[in-house]
Amino acid sequence: MLIIEDIFPRQKDMDEQQIADLIRKYNEGTLDSEQKLALDLWYLKFASESESSMDHETEALLLNKMRSELPLTRKTTSFKLWSRVGIAAAVVTAMVSATFWYLNPSPNINKFYANDKSPGKNGATLTLANGRKINISVTDTGEIAHESGVRISRSDDGKITYEVDGTPGLSDGINTLETSNGQQAQVHLPDGTWVQLNAASSLKYPFAFKADGKRKVELSGEGYFQVSKDPSHPFIVTSANQQVEVLGTEFNISAYQTGEPVKTTLLEGSIKISEGQGNSSKVLIPGQQASVRDGNIAVDDVEVEYAVAWRNGYFLFKDETLQQIMQKLARWYNIEPVFADPTLKNRTFFGSISKSENISKILFVMEQTDVASFEIKGNQVIISKK
Repeated sequence: MLIIEDIFPRQKDMDEQQIADLIRKYNEGTLDSEQKLALDLWYLKFASESESSMDHETEALLLNKMRSELPLTRKTTSFKLWSRVGIAAAVVTAMVSATFWYLNPSPNINKFYANDKSPGKNGATLTLANGRKINISVTDTGEIAHESGVRISRSDDGKITYEVDGTPGLSDGINTLETSNGQQAQVHLPDGTWVQLNAASSLKYPFAFKADGKRKVELSGEGYFQVSKDPSHPFIVTSANQQVEVLGTEFNISAYQTGEPVKTTLLEGSIKISEGQGNSSKVLIPGQQASVRDGNIAVDDVEVEYAVAWRNGYFLFKDETLQQIMQKLARWYNIEPVFADPTLKNRTFFGSISKSENISKILFVMEQTDVASFEIKGNQVIISKK
């Protein structure tokens, strides 16, 4: 295991009061992006150091001491951080490859890469039922279309909203919101459901849900759903070889056509997962993830932060292969990974980096693990063995 720590100027060590302030803000849900990253890095660093230099009894005593001395709010959520520390320690122990931490990269980092790539941004193409295509990135704000009693508008930050301003028709007309590589989008559907689309994804939905007792949409790629509660009208998401049925809840679906299983992660409420043929199904509770592959459904308890990191502005890699990581970078930075040495595809990494950084910073950090070297050539990133 290699922990990248000394290759960057060190951040000033946080004292107990600074850590306590971050934990308090974490419990209150008021951390900004920089504070979130600082806290993530602190607990990962603590986990690795405690695992390498302390026995379990000493670590338990230290954690109990910190719990008693730090002004933590005594709620269920106040212990969430500590459970994550324990999980992080186990992950660090189990790693068989490289670990990278993004601490404080050099301001001259861009000199290492020509043709640097900027991060993705909000944008999408909306295709209406009549075939008209609207580029959300460049269209004016305000009303952009009107269909059968449903008004479609765009906000200043690119969000698409459907509002019923009359009696919606019962047309079978379907709208499609589609993001390409380097784009993400948000849409409020006619029933009030909110959906955030990741890069290289699409969502198909009726511009007005029909009165047939169900609300049906189709997802390709990855999307985060906050479903408007309506017990009499189940919300159904079809994606790849599975179907998700809900009444009102929050969940994330990753259904990219990359050979990986379709993964559905539940944050709130309850959902029913059925494989494509409807021969088997599972009901999830919050904190669980269903993986569907070849008609089989596997359910595991997971840390939901990893599934929804993309919508919170981060890449979180937990023992992920370099091939999986490069697939995520390819979608967000619109690049083409090229493995000069195919054996590198299965090397694993663990870390946290902001999605707002240029790709050069991410590649520079990963390169310091001495596992692989990276070179940007046009739209390609060449990955070679060091």
